Amino acid sequence: MLLEFDPGYRTTHFDLLHRLSNVRNGYDQDPLVFESDISIETEKVPDFGARDLGQVLDEAGLDDEKAELIVHAIEGGDSKIDGLSSHQATAIEEVLSPANDCLTLDGPTASGKSLTFSIPSFKHALDSLGREGAQTSSLLLYPRQALIRDQLSTLLPRLDRLNNRLEETDKPTISLGVDHGETPKDIRERDEESFFGITCPRCEHHDDENDLVIESVAGTPQVRCPACDEILDYIIPTKTAIARDPPTILLSTVWTVYHRLRSSRGNNATRYDDLKYVVLDEAHIYTSYVGGHVQYILQLLKDAKVEDEIPQFVLSSATLSNPVEFTRNLTTLDRETVVHVDYEDVLSDAGVDDERHLVHYYVLPPPNRSVETLNEAMVQCLNLWCARRGFRALNFIDSIAEINRQYSYIANYILSPSGNRGEEVVRHTHLTER
Repeated sequence: MLLEFDPGYRTTHFDLLHRLSNVRNGYDQDPLVFESDISIETEKVPDFGARDLGQVLDEAGLDDEKAELIVHAIEGGDSKIDGLSSHQATAIEEVLSPANDCLTLDGPTASGKSLTFSIPSFKHALDSLGREGAQTSSLLLYPRQALIRDQLSTLLPRLDRLNNRLEETDKPTISLGVDHGETPKDIRERDEESFFGITCPRCEHHDDENDLVIESVAGTPQVRCPACDEILDYIIPTKTAIARDPPTILLSTVWTVYHRLRSSRGNNATRYDDLKYVVLDEAHIYTSYVGGHVQYILQLLKDAKVEDEIPQFVLSSATLSNPVEFTRNLTTLDRETVVHVDYEDVLSDAGVDDERHLVHYYVLPPPNRSVETLNEAMVQCLNLWCARRGFRALNFIDSIAEINRQYSYIANYILSPSGNRGEEVVRHTHLTER
């Protein structure tokens, strides 16, 4: 990632930043960037594989049978996971400790936070198997439906391995449901509907042909793979079925939960009275007025419990400046109740020395230009740069309409062989070719 630059070298990152600083709509126009600033930070690299998952579960007090089931779910089959990082292990130990009612987990993107909070959901699910009248034990909440789909794509193969092992020993399986605005209320006979674009966890090859579908057989909704014809009967795929038979693990949004709690129809509220574990992923979203609303929803969840005990809350985020105070305000729990697992501190205590550099580039448009125009140019240039150099780009866009527009442009004009291969974007940066 080095470029020759007389009298030495420079990294491709700063080559890109130089081009972005001079991006413009036309040859004779001023740059779209009026002011810019660069800051460079370092963060530790996770030491994946440093801790043994089975040992962590054993030290957390799980019996051998449950520990073996969870290890098989996480590391079995074609899983590429072999052990935990020091941060993941510490977080799991803290979450599984009965002394902790509320935790906040931080860590950068791709540091394994999702795995960290999904393992306790399996533990609580195994605890509830065979319990008469058991309701949902784990509630995993996300601010957007797209995040639920991402989590489901990694959670489902693990749960499928776990349920296959349970079936081999003639034990009941762990049910799973997704409840949000796109979840179908019902499914009619002979109709099929995609199960959120999730591919079958049992097929060796993953393409559009083995995307799971929801169908109805004799009035009962089920999820099936059209490629291998396998039925994943542990998935509860419709709103009506979820209300009638709440799944052990439920993925949802806080807004859907609020709607269910406020509804007087059926057992919408009682489905949460057996909760043991509530996760709020990307918790930094819940600030200001939105945070006040979420605080009220969490209070309703506490009140839905039949007994006085409240579920354990886990908040996960990569960008919380004051996680303990934030969590205390959002959950209305005492400050002493909140346990914070600090990413940098845990890895430092584990003796991790490997670090990576993060380059933050801040830009402002001229006063007479819109931020949207600058954002669009930046996104297009970044994606063209990554496409031409074989790098990966991860774009965070807070608008479904803008996501669809950018997706269409990138697919048709940058990535498509029949497109112009991004020549329009190149013209925006032509003055920086010198």
